[in-house]
Amino acid sequence: MNRTMKSNIFNILGAGCLMFAMTSCDGAWTPPSPAEGELALGAMDVKNDDAVKLIENDMSRASSDAEIQNYKVSISKKGENTPVYTYTYGEMPEVVTLNVGEYTVSVKSHDVQKAEWDKPYFIGSRDFSITSGKITEVEEIVCKFSSIKVTITYSDELKSMLTEATVNVKANDLGVLDFTLGETRAGYFEALEGSTTMIVTFNGVLNGTAITKSVNLTNVAAGQHRIINFGAKTIPPVPEQTGTVDPGGITVDADMIIEDIDGNQTVEEDIIGDIKNPWDPGKDPDEPTPPTPSDEAAKFESTTINLDGVNDPTKYSGDPETAVVSISCPEGFANLKVKIATDNANFEASVSEMLPMEFDLAYPGDQADNLASLEFPVGDAVIGQKSLDFDISMFVPLLGSFPGTHTFTITVVDSKGSESSKTLTFKN
Repeated sequence: MNRTMKSNIFNILGAGCLMFAMTSCDGAWTPPSPAEGELALGAMDVKNDDAVKLIENDMSRASSDAEIQNYKVSISKKGENTPVYTYTYGEMPEVVTLNVGEYTVSVKSHDVQKAEWDKPYFIGSRDFSITSGKITEVEEIVCKFSSIKVTITYSDELKSMLTEATVNVKANDLGVLDFTLGETRAGYFEALEGSTTMIVTFNGVLNGTAITKSVNLTNVAAGQHRIINFGAKTIPPVPEQTGTVDPGGITVDADMIIEDIDGNQTVEEDIIGDIKNPWDPGKDPDEPTPPTPSDEAAKFESTTINLDGVNDPTKYSGDPETAVVSISCPEGFANLKVKIATDNANFEASVSEMLPMEFDLAYPGDQADNLASLEFPVGDAVIGQKSLDFDISMFVPLLGSFPGTHTFTITVVDSKGSESSKTLTFKN
């Protein structure tokens, strides 16, 4: 029996009972307390919005309607968080008595998690008033799809070249899911107000070469379905200025479809085409032209390092906490790349045991934990920030044991694509 039929029966029985009470043997009718009224929960209908179009692979409309019976219902005084009553929708009583006043009935599919598999989150509510001695009915509550759905797919061509692959997706700061190569489930992430960024990082082995690709997705919002498809991209040979030819190769590319609850789709092609990666084979032909010097992305300042001259690393041995460069980036960091170079083979070997000689702190890939342990900012501590400290205090004192010239080249790319670089030189 559906809720509408139950509502009609409830109204008929209610009227009959009222007539019976008014014509009882003593002819008296006792009204409810003047400070109370009743809420007809049996007449309340709940349904999901049209987001079933987005989640049809996880929940058909029939199964969605059945799942609604398990939705959580709470009744609270308006503006208060502590509920007066809580129920499962399918097990609610027909009527509850409430004090006169303003209330809100809230319905949610489940206790949402930061990230979960095949678990779309729906939520809805209605305000209502309780009037003395009267029965109140609440209009239909439509629960809105309120999480972010993500699915990862691969082209057949790329699949044939991969021996392993994992796509790490991070949203709302704490929600993380790893999509392995054979993963077919959809991931659902909690949508938080003010958190509109999602980081997608591909780690895989393509024809024997390890590849890391990352992209920072923006304008992420509740009710979206982000469909990210990875494919193979051929890089043609590129002549170098030295006269040699880069032989090109194959790398990983991706495009994305954004689908909303109305079924509208926006396609964004080549979403990681402009993300540089020093470990990828070949060179990206779509690499943007470097900005002119007037388009500087960042400003470098230091009170302890000569930014334009040669520094003696031995002077830092007694005060290892001062080798810091403060970097300001008004448009926000998109990339913070570091390249270490040396003419001392022993120093290069020592550094290589701790970290790569080139890395991007904004998209560190599988080096994230290692770089963070060395007190470098990584990931969200870089992306979108407008200032940070590049601290090499723990490295500079070590340089005194390795005679030669050592450089740290810092390259900043801001959110508008402007680029600035600064090379720190140490020699002993």
